[in-house]
Amino acid sequence: MIIKSVKYKNFRQFEEEGKIYFDTNGKISIVYGENGAGKSTLHQLFNWILYGSYQFNQTAERDLCNLHAASLLKQESYVIVYGEIEFLQNDEEYVVRREWKYYKYKSGKVSHKEDEDYFAVQMKSLDGTWKVLENPEVLISNVLPRGLSTYFFFDGETMIADLKKKGSESAKNLQSALYSIFDLELYEYALRDLGTTNKSQSVIGQIIAKKTKELENSSTEKDREKFATDIKKYRHLIDARGVSLQNAKERVNEIEDRIKEISEQIGQQQSKSQIEAARKTLVDSNKNNQDSIYQVQKSFGKMIVDKYSLLLVAQVVEDASKRLSLEVQDEENKIIPGLTKELLINLLKATDKKCICGNCLTEKEIEAIETWKSFFPPTSYKAIYDKFNKTAAKYSREYNDDELMSYLKRVINIKQTIKETENRIEELDKTLKETGDIDYLVDERRQLEKELREKKIEIDGLNSDITNYNHQVEIREKRLAKNKNADKIVAKYDEKIKFINQIIDAIQLKMKKDTEEYSLMLKNEIKALIERMLTSKRDVELDDEFILRVKDSFDSEAKSEGQFAVVSFAYVGGVLNVVKKHEKLRDKEFPLVLDGPFSKLDEKQKKNVIDELPQFATQVIIFSKDNLEDWLDPDYVGAVWSIKSNDEKNNAVIEEGSLWK
Repeated sequence: MIIKSVKYKNFRQFEEEGKIYFDTNGKISIVYGENGAGKSTLHQLFNWILYGSYQFNQTAERDLCNLHAASLLKQESYVIVYGEIEFLQNDEEYVVRREWKYYKYKSGKVSHKEDEDYFAVQMKSLDGTWKVLENPEVLISNVLPRGLSTYFFFDGETMIADLKKKGSESAKNLQSALYSIFDLELYEYALRDLGTTNKSQSVIGQIIAKKTKELENSSTEKDREKFATDIKKYRHLIDARGVSLQNAKERVNEIEDRIKEISEQIGQQQSKSQIEAARKTLVDSNKNNQDSIYQVQKSFGKMIVDKYSLLLVAQVVEDASKRLSLEVQDEENKIIPGLTKELLINLLKATDKKCICGNCLTEKEIEAIETWKSFFPPTSYKAIYDKFNKTAAKYSREYNDDELMSYLKRVINIKQTIKETENRIEELDKTLKETGDIDYLVDERRQLEKELREKKIEIDGLNSDITNYNHQVEIREKRLAKNKNADKIVAKYDEKIKFINQIIDAIQLKMKKDTEEYSLMLKNEIKALIERMLTSKRDVELDDEFILRVKDSFDSEAKSEGQFAVVSFAYVGGVLNVVKKHEKLRDKEFPLVLDGPFSKLDEKQKKNVIDELPQFATQVIIFSKDNLEDWLDPDYVGAVWSIKSNDEKNNAVIEEGSLWK
């Protein structure tokens, strides 16, 4: 896309219809304007026309309609705000136009009537007529991808403000944009659709539903109803925990981003930077200790899985042995020495009911013999006791008490270290609060860190619940699969799930590899630009989440306003250079419409930046409050325009020529 002109009317400060023509032959076009005159308004005009979106600072008027034009409206009448861009694409001429209608109601309120919005793209035919094209949003997205609009229509002040806060918002926007442009978002869509066992509407979720249905059909009606009810109950619990888990993880990301911002703000103050660095070391240490606890618990869990049955049997056997020992003692106390079970049985079987001494057995004596006989079980307790003792000895040798306790002791020791480190962090926070006016930041960070710990405990609990519920589902599924036919069908579903999980692993690996590749490419581009534009030496780091760090040899990220401005230029230049190298986009022409913070640059920085700008894009349009003519080669300067505003800065017009002539 090469922009020929932009036309507008009733757009914020610009009530009168106006049209600005831009150079299309490789020269830089410039729009000058004082602070508040309307540079940002015109800069946002491009975004609004193409995408229907705009972003002004929080103190600015939100409505787009010119206030004077709105004040002239009568009840039940309207005014149209419109913008129009003429552009070239592959030697074809296009016009894109957007209109919003602002209506004055009987109440006197003037507001946007969204149901009457108009948006269209026309293409000029060979005979000179204009043809309205279908699917204008799709066409514009193909010509100038919306995900990259932040970089084609670049607001330097906004970028600088974010870079001062660690650049987290810029990183998120950049990640989203690059994922869209380089088709990495297709991986995300695929992963979302393939899903996990926590998502019932995903591919895996649907296969599991079919598998469950097959299991229902394979069992008795009574079992089928009970297990099916249980499985549905646990699936519902898994889905609910999955939602809670996602919300908790999102909150953790928000908290971590805010903690980074606060730490950056505290660390920017030179007097507190050493304390903050020491605190960061302690926080990182605690994080590593938490990871160590997880690894110990994981090892402990594996040991329990491997040896739990032996441990359980040994304990049961030991308990039974103790009970049997008591029975043996009781047996020995109750039975007359020398009396045997066989003798008692023979006496009871005797037809003449006589004792071996020759006397007749009375009913009372027979009852006593029956009682003595009851003291003798089918197998003697003594014999059982001996067998249990042998079993207990066998299983007890299979596991080690000391090994079991070593895991628990390690966790306790690490937790004690974490507690001691937290006390040291608290002492540093007290020191920070005493050194200046940042006590509110220190308190906020402490509260956030407390909430972060609680959220991570909550996440562990949710993960544990999900694992447990999945285990319960698995148990019931296995119980349902009672016949061979069901086993075969279920096995096929399990094979499909396994295959899909392999696909998921492959996609995640590919996405990670591509992300690292583009991250490295972008890092090298930004680093090269910083080396050419910045007057002081700096190293550049860019992680896989596209968080940018520009630091000196002491690992300090402190920067002057001018250095922040140079980094913002290098950032957008690096992004555009990477985009131009992509096979899908390398043959396309893109504009750079730049609202640049040139006033923050010193003379050398300004010269370096201006020398690089023409390399960023095919067409460069600059909005500036500073006179750049002394810095630009006249041969590289094309159209020049200036914004003239009234004293209240609420009504402006555009005139051709420099503001200073």
